[in-house]
Parts: sequence; C-alpha cells; structure tokens
Amino acid sequence: MQDFEDIRPYLDHEVRQVVDSLLADPEFSAAIARYRYPRWHSWFPAIVSKLVQKYLAKETAHIQSIHDVQIIIEKYLDNLIEKTTTSLTDSGLDKLDSSTSYLFISNHRDITMDPALVNYMLYHHGFDTLQIAIGDNLLKRPFLSDLMRLNKSFLVKRGLQGREKLKESKRLSAFIHYCIDQGENVWLAQREGRAKNGLDKTESAIIKMFTSF
Repeated sequence: MQDFEDIRPYLDHEVRQVVDSLLADPEFSAAIARYRYPRWHSWFPAIVSKLVQKYLAKETAHIQSIHDVQIIIEKYLDNLIEKTTTSLTDSGLDKLDSSTSYLFISNHRDITMDPALVNYMLYHHGFDTLQIAIGDNLLKRPFLSDLMRLNKSFLVKRGLQGREKLKESKRLSAFIHYCIDQGENVWLAQREGRAKNGLDKTESAIIKMFTSF
C-alpha cells in the first residue's frame, strides 16, 4: 500500500483523526451549513455554522471505522431515495457471488450518486461496499478529498500529460488490481466527465488500462 499512499482511501485506524480534523475545519462546517440551511446561513453565517459544527460533533462522536462512516451515509441516502424517487430496482445481483470481488463499470451522470446507488444495492444484497474512483479535479478543497477518502474513494489524478500520465495510469491500474486481489469491490465510471448529451461511450483509455491488469 505504500506505493498508493497519496491516492488510496483512508484506513480504519486513520478515521478518527480525519473526522476530528474535519470537525475543526470552519470551511467544512460552513459548507454543510450553506447546503442544509441556505437561508439561515445567509442571515447568520457564523451562528449557523457553529451550531452545525456542534451537531456534527455529536453525530460523529462514535465513529472509529469506515463502516461507521458509511452507516451514517446510508441514513442520509435512505432519506434521499425516499424523498426523490418513486422506485429503485436492480437485477442481476443474484448472479454474483458475495465472497468474490468485482470491478463495476457504469455510465456517468453524477459522480456522487452513481457509485452511491450501486453501493446501496450491493450493501442491501450482502456485498461489501465499493472502492470508488474519483477525479482529483473535483476535489478543489482539502475537506472534500478527506470526505471522499473516508467513504472508500481513491483519487484519479487529472491534468497530467505525456509520460507522467502514462505512469499514473499504470499505478492506478496496479491499485485497482491490488484492491480486487484483496477482496475489495471497485467502481469506475466508463469515461472522464459526465455524459451530458446522453451518449454513454466508454473512453478507450479505460479499456487500455484494463489490459495491464
């Protein structure tokens, strides 16, 4: 794992320290406050951010592992699904073996919800949750990177060129191979960036990366 220190998800023994760091980050509390209570935050930003920080500290006081983090995420995802969908169905999971690790590749409409919904289905069918590939270009603020890595995300470095890009692609391939060998399920989007025109076409670079597995 030493070869992947800067891109891998956090491990259980690192979780508590990362959570405490997030709770101490005023930018993190302010971002949550703006999202959850936009009107109140616009009127009383400091007060609302402080109240959110206290609430988050209480809600996360028990967290010691990645599983603990994902249980909290599941609660919010349950609520989101209940409020925004009429139904959520799946098929084919009965053909898979929960004791085997898999590489899942899906179309890409939303980098958060795509793997979240796959995770939700897997979890409720007795499978381990996913290691999720996410581009570092989407994580402009440090706390975003911490949040994603707490949820078993690993970073895909964007913006590289030439030999550096090829080198990083090989390292990413090696990490995915390592995860699957360790019994971890992995999720990848079929392309960089969302399919905004509804045309779900797999990037050739993804296919080429698989040849080095």
